[in-house]
Amino acid sequence: NESTVIEAAKDYLNQRNGRLLLLQQEGKRIIHFRLKRFSLAFDPNRIFAESGRTVTLKQYSKSYIAAAEKILAAFAEKLLSYLKDAKIVVALHNNTEGGSLSIKTFPEKYRYVNPEMDADDFILTTEKNIFDQLKAKKINVVLETAANTPDDGSLSIYCSKNKIPYINVEAQQGHKKEQLRMLNALTDIIAQYGN
Repeated sequence: NESTVIEAAKDYLNQRNGRLLLLQQEGKRIIHFRLKRFSLAFDPNRIFAESGRTVTLKQYSKSYIAAAEKILAAFAEKLLSYLKDAKIVVALHNNTEGGSLSIKTFPEKYRYVNPEMDADDFILTTEKNIFDQLKAKKINVVLETAANTPDDGSLSIYCSKNKIPYINVEAQQGHKKEQLRMLNALTDIIAQYGN
């Protein structure tokens, strides 16, 4: 359900270096699968820690079985294998107007808000220096690290714990122009980490 982000990523990568890792499924964020007679489901951005895998399986599945956590652990390891040589990880997501995620979702002391930007369009990073550079560019930005956020199994916290610079460009569905603008504002920052 994140079609805007795919268009923006392809446009951006047509001009620059990078690799796009895309999870394709049934057009929904939550992934469903069967294990024996059990119908299970999970959020793919909550699988990078055991605690996150357990919580997401319990939250989205009709019944919880421990064997499913091992399947999610293997899936997470497979996804991480594509990132093993990454010098920086840039994730792209879309959200919805008036949904549960915006720049205002995060504590004030860890965010910079440009009142001229839509609250649904922002960048999240695990690096203080990236946060400061984006703030100087007057882009909505959040600093999220393992030190200031509980481990929910997300890729951002995994990267923070493993000292991998992480950036998430979050934009409202349909805001392709704004998502590209934020991506372009990252070009010089990404270059600081090498190709």
